[in-house]
Amino acid sequence: MSIFQNLALAGLAAVGLAACGGSSGSSISTKPLAGTVNGQPWMFVDGETDFFLSSNPGDHFFAILYDTPVVASCTVADPPLSKGHLILEIPKMPGVYARGGTFVFPDPTTGRDDNDIATTGTLEVTSVSSTQITGGVKMSFDAKNTVDGQFTISVCQQ
Repeated sequence: MSIFQNLALAGLAAVGLAACGGSSGSSISTKPLAGTVNGQPWMFVDGETDFFLSSNPGDHFFAILYDTPVVASCTVADPPLSKGHLILEIPKMPGVYARGGTFVFPDPTTGRDDNDIATTGTLEVTSVSSTQITGGVKMSFDAKNTVDGQFTISVCQQ
């Protein structure tokens, strides 16, 4: 599966979770976003929206959050190498939403990315500008895939 197919599938899954009303049941940590992805420690470092996959002029952004710096921000370059990343569908309006996202990590047996879609989640969008989004997320799939905390990501223009 290509990265765009993985991203599109994960985005659709996030929409499904939002429609189901999944919720973490507790507040989001005020600490930086961190947790585990595929059982490995994970800490948010950088992230950005994907202009091509974000609905424009729709009501949400398609965003990818990494545990490594984005080298060529807002370009159509390959994503940075990482232990894993998160895919979130972020509403363009501030608020608290019952939705999670997708945990993406390399599968060493196939050489492709694997996806675990959060079964519980809360996303808080604190602020949205033309250049960045600030918020927090608490979501989990299982004990090996769970994150909680705050993030700020870049909004990529075409």
